[in-house]
Amino acid sequence: MYHNGAVVYVHITDPHLAVEEDWGAFQWALDQAATFNPAVVVITGDIAREVGSLPLYRRVREFLDRSGLETLVLPGNHDDRSLFEEAFGRRYRRDARWPRLDRLVDAGGQEMILVDTADGALHPDTIAWFDALLESFAGGTRVGTHRRDLPVWIHHPVLTGVSTWMEHNYPLGNADALVDVCQRYRQELTIHLFCGHYHTDSILQRENIIQYCTPSLWKQIDPRGEALRFLPEKEFGFRMVSHSDDSINTVVITPSSGVS
Repeated sequence: MYHNGAVVYVHITDPHLAVEEDWGAFQWALDQAATFNPAVVVITGDIAREVGSLPLYRRVREFLDRSGLETLVLPGNHDDRSLFEEAFGRRYRRDARWPRLDRLVDAGGQEMILVDTADGALHPDTIAWFDALLESFAGGTRVGTHRRDLPVWIHHPVLTGVSTWMEHNYPLGNADALVDVCQRYRQELTIHLFCGHYHTDSILQRENIIQYCTPSLWKQIDPRGEALRFLPEKEFGFRMVSHSDDSINTVVITPSSGVS
């Protein structure tokens, strides 16, 4: 859970699993994640290759249970959040008042926010909820009771300029509203936003938002291509995140290099 005094998280995204196919990459990622003794492993969606199903999610649950790791799961645009409670447990229960899986959680004594973008757009209620949380945290930062660095986990990126084809075809609706909320608290908070969706490794900063796109655990996409093009030479991987009192540092782990 702790490494050199820092809390460790592992970020896995876009495994795009299919029940009938080999899950070697997923098992590799869980095995490697365990070596870091993370406070939590966060999987930010697109668990399913095309469309989520209960047999698929139940098999994922088996893998997660065998790993012994603390895990949090967010749905992506290929997932079906309505199946998450039955597959992954009561933590994922929804109700009519709040049908999305937006959450404020604690991991290793650190607060973090999970934002559900499975619908491909941010709901106004989610943005208002997110704003209220940041307002509270910013107040805590001003009086010294909350850290400046805040981890946020989400499937879709909110900053553009990362992937030409994906941004043209599968952008996050209402992303600008979330960016505006984050930047409203630029004096008090640095938002470390961990996402996937684009199937590429990218770190992009604008004002107080640092966006970390983590590579897919399936296939990587050419971020500069005008058409969809997979890059077989690019390896899958996951991101290790180290959160200390005054900083957040990350490194991408791949099969051949270990660390990239």
